[in-house]
Amino acid sequence: MIGAILEPGNCLDLAEESSPALLRVAYDGLHEMYEEIGAPLPENEEGFKGDGDLIKRHLDCAVVNFLHEFREAQEQKSPFDTVRAPFIEGRPLFPGSKLMDKCHVQWCVRNPQKSIIAYLRPRDPEATEV
Repeated sequence: MIGAILEPGNCLDLAEESSPALLRVAYDGLHEMYEEIGAPLPENEEGFKGDGDLIKRHLDCAVVNFLHEFREAQEQKSPFDTVRAPFIEGRPLFPGSKLMDKCHVQWCVRNPQKSIIAYLRPRDPEATEV
């Protein structure tokens, strides 16, 4: 595990209210492109038998990447430097709960030169000097 100090910059924050609309438009564009070439869209898949969270997110990744490429091609839209996404996964913590046991937030740094301010390298546990 390493740590980093990030400057999100222009962040596609999937927890913000405006982000779903961007992704819906991107999905529509990606879907249309795949239809034009006669290819099936990528699909999210199970990472293991019984994986209800579909952790192999090929479709989700393709949609987000399409959004980035579309914005860059337009040139009047700034590309995103980072993406922040909450993932609500796993099983309910208790009966009737929407709180799950595997919730986490992931960051994707698309512009490391701008967004990674510093990184932290863990100390070697075998080292004798501090």
